[in-house]
Amino acid sequence: MNIIPAIEVCCDIGEVLGYFIDVRNKKLIETLENESEKNQDKIKEWCAEIKKKGYNLSFSEIWKKYPKARGNINGFYPLYELYLKGYGTTRKIAEELEDKNISGKKIKKLSILRGICLVKNAGGVPVLAHPWLDDEVLKNKNFEKYV
Repeated sequence: MNIIPAIEVCCDIGEVLGYFIDVRNKKLIETLENESEKNQDKIKEWCAEIKKKGYNLSFSEIWKKYPKARGNINGFYPLYELYLKGYGTTRKIAEELEDKNISGKKIKKLSILRGICLVKNAGGVPVLAHPWLDDEVLKNKNFEKYV
């Protein structure tokens, strides 16, 4: 059995799989660490907003409960925790939060084009995990501006 170095990069409109990447590529590591840190800060802020609206939730309890996810806690974790606490389905909770103007959609992710470029610059082969692209993305062939 051969093992190939690979990664899944979570992007704004899907995931980019990167096969045969250089796992020591500084630009890839640095970018993903920065994005992860920004994302965790946004999730903390979102959890604080949710708590202010009267929901029993804190980022620290999620952090403690899912130690293997640290650095990769995304918007689903708060919804799942609220589901476990009996607030309804994750879809219902997301809709309620959106109605109260505390949507997790404010949490920005890398553009899919930037994800593709990161993989390519790390010597990898980018593959869309769930391929769907809108016309705007398909028209834009200048990937370099996203790196």
